Amino acid sequence: MDVKFSQSRFALSAFHETKTLSEFSMDSYQRNLKGYALDSTEFKSKFETLGLWWESLGINTGSRLSLVCYGGVFAASARNIYKNSDEFWQSFTSNLSRGNNIQE
Repeated sequence: MDVKFSQSRFALSAFHETKTLSEFSMDSYQRNLKGYALDSTEFKSKFETLGLWWESLGINTGSRLSLVCYGGVFAASARNIYKNSDEFWQSFTSNLSRGNNIQE
């Protein structure tokens, strides 16, 4: 597969090294930059790293690279959605439903 990245000022990629991504954590965050002032939900997750959150959901990417999204917009094929159990989606939905602007 031939992957091409656009020439942008920031040179962002839609792919990240999975091992590095799993170690990602945030020490601080300025909440109101996108107008979420009314959301009183704690931003900080109970999971210290992204990888620990994945483990709690039983996610094992099994690949060296992972697709990422920026700005909260993403897409998935129906085929990939149906690969997971109803229990997985209930847990995933529960995790993401705790607030509008959260670390997960």
